[in-house]
Amino acid sequence: MPIDDSVIQKAIQLGTTYFQNENYEKAKQVFEKAIILTKSYSYDDLLTLRSQYGLDPLPTNGQVLPPPSSSASSSSPSPSSSLPKPRIYHPKYIKLLDNRAACWEKMGELEKALRDATKMCFIEPYNLKCFIRKGKILQKLHKLKDAYNTYKTALRNANFATDSLKINVSKTFIDIIVHQKNLVKDKILSSRTDSRARPLSSSSSNSDVSNQFKRKFIDPIREQRQQNGSKPKRIKSQSNIEESSNKPAQNIDFIAKLPLDIMPLVFQQFSTKQLIQLSYVSKTWHSKIFAFPHLFKDFNLNAISFKQFSKFDDFIKMIPKTIHRQHHHHNHESIDSQLIRSHPIRTLHISSKSNIEETKLCKNLFTTLQNNQCDNLKLVIPNTTTHHLARYIIPKTRIVETIKKLSLMMTLRADYEYECQVLTKFQNLRNLEVLFVNSMVPVNESFDSIRIEFLSENQLKHLESIKILCDSTKIRSFPFVSQLYHIHNSNIITHLTITGVTLPNPNVNGTVGLPLQENQFSWLKNFPNLKTLWLENNQNGQLSQFMKLLRDNPNFHNLERLTFRELATPTGFGLEPVQDAFYYHSNLKALKELDLMGSSINGIGLTRLISYCLPEELTKLNIGDCPFIKLQRFPNDNDSHVLSSSKFFDDVCMLKDLCLCQNGWLNDNSVKLLMEQAPMFSHLEKLDLSMNAAITGVSIYEFLKELKDQRDGDPLDYLIIDRCESISHITVNSIKATQLVKKVDCVYERENWRKFGINSYRFP
Repeated sequence: MPIDDSVIQKAIQLGTTYFQNENYEKAKQVFEKAIILTKSYSYDDLLTLRSQYGLDPLPTNGQVLPPPSSSASSSSPSPSSSLPKPRIYHPKYIKLLDNRAACWEKMGELEKALRDATKMCFIEPYNLKCFIRKGKILQKLHKLKDAYNTYKTALRNANFATDSLKINVSKTFIDIIVHQKNLVKDKILSSRTDSRARPLSSSSSNSDVSNQFKRKFIDPIREQRQQNGSKPKRIKSQSNIEESSNKPAQNIDFIAKLPLDIMPLVFQQFSTKQLIQLSYVSKTWHSKIFAFPHLFKDFNLNAISFKQFSKFDDFIKMIPKTIHRQHHHHNHESIDSQLIRSHPIRTLHISSKSNIEETKLCKNLFTTLQNNQCDNLKLVIPNTTTHHLARYIIPKTRIVETIKKLSLMMTLRADYEYECQVLTKFQNLRNLEVLFVNSMVPVNESFDSIRIEFLSENQLKHLESIKILCDSTKIRSFPFVSQLYHIHNSNIITHLTITGVTLPNPNVNGTVGLPLQENQFSWLKNFPNLKTLWLENNQNGQLSQFMKLLRDNPNFHNLERLTFRELATPTGFGLEPVQDAFYYHSNLKALKELDLMGSSINGIGLTRLISYCLPEELTKLNIGDCPFIKLQRFPNDNDSHVLSSSKFFDDVCMLKDLCLCQNGWLNDNSVKLLMEQAPMFSHLEKLDLSMNAAITGVSIYEFLKELKDQRDGDPLDYLIIDRCESISHITVNSIKATQLVKKVDCVYERENWRKFGINSYRFP
């Protein structure tokens, strides 16, 4: 009967996760508990486990039982019967020791790590990985001779295991050990050379006589050949090795010798920070690096102080002066005066180290760099309000007029739309991304004389993308709402993302300056050129109201990617029966990606919605976390929640990406229905079944096997089954071993499917 050791496997995975997250103390504790657990198995259980893993049931540390004697009588007991049972270990015992040694090593407890590594080498003397761990720990302890002997023993054991025991030894591990042994050998020789080069004192000269009788370093290859009695090949003597190591290496300045057309290709592999560090090596490197000013275009100033920003400003002003000085030195000609005054910047990312200096830093940014060109500006200023930023931006300066992509993380001033004033100052803006993490309202202030400014048609000629992301727990309004309601429909905006806002209720005069609307999404009529629309986690944003907009208005002829995720889903929603008078088909005919995760749509509503899309266009579908959908084989007119597998998957036969994560209705019976529709998944590349606890490994394995057979041996490219507790690691390993998929993600500890900035814009 097979022994279950899934607890050990999960402990290794959990400890590895802690280790990768640099939480070494917790990782060590997990591995220690698992080590104690391995010692609780009985002798027979350990034999069974070792046979399950295909390991030799007998120990590998030299305690091999002798064969029975041929001269002994049949009545006398065999020698092996009188011997005690050899000690055997759990198959994962060595791995756990190795992991704990790695934790000790990261925590600086090298002696404890050495103790575990030594025990590993004793238990499995033919496991070269154990010797690699021990050798590296000895090197860190500066015990070079012990490290060298460790690598030497490892190579000797590897030869014995290959020649006598017929055990296959990893060539990669042998190469690593040989390389490390040579490095240690060089260090030993160099240390001896340094000690001989030092002037000798009277006491040291007296000890030279005794040093002659100490053991000398002997090359292991030569020693082995002498023991075997073979004639050694001609190799360098010890003195020749020491003499060759004393020869000074030639110093070659490869930067100075590189051709000018090759230098930019080399320098562009370094970041701006690394290039600045390299420029301090020598004057030659400084002149060569600054001969290509276009390399200094990306600056990531994360968590800086005001003093550091001042140094950055000095550096930016120094670059054109250096270029002018070099140009004048070589050509004796003048260059454009604009190039002398400013240096163009491609990307500038700034965040303040101190909350106190954040406002001062933001103000100086638009003052000191007003003559510089900047294409992409990212400002992380969570304590600065839109009111402050609107005052700090100096209009019609070079930096403001040249910014094409603006990303802001800041606080919203909720009493007035200062964000609209900020937006109107950037004349050539193409991409706008604003993340509001907080909201503030002053106690006493009057704004009667302030007039809201809207984007002109000239500015709309450039704006292509808008992202408005809000923390819905702190933002109770709709930033930029006046701009969006009054924006001219001649705009070329193709990407629009709105998350975490509170949409105004239709036919309510609650918002000053906004016209009455029959639908809270009526403002979307002003964006006829949209290709990507992302609406998520918005208060008062119901899918039913958005579908009415699609039904009654032919606005979105170019819409390719639609994401609609509701904040709350109290009741299910279904579309009306198909009619020719509706504009669904006109708005959805170009749709390629549809994401309705967490929405209130029901089974019959989704079936009708998909019928308006073109099957050859739709390639990505996400219907995860839809509580009003349940999958059945055939439709049911009496139950609007039923999604017919035979009808639905026939309409989406060109899907490449399907997400069914976090669905309570998905179980083994549902997977069998998917298996019946395997011929419809001939183009499927990615399948996400995360957060479905009812799915078992057997049904997943059978589905993947059927899918591969239907596709003539072509496996699925990518399968995601994170936090599917009923699917064991054994099933995952079997899926990988049989190559039913090319890549599998299975993380049992994953808490949420959504990751901000990756598959969701829900903040936080």
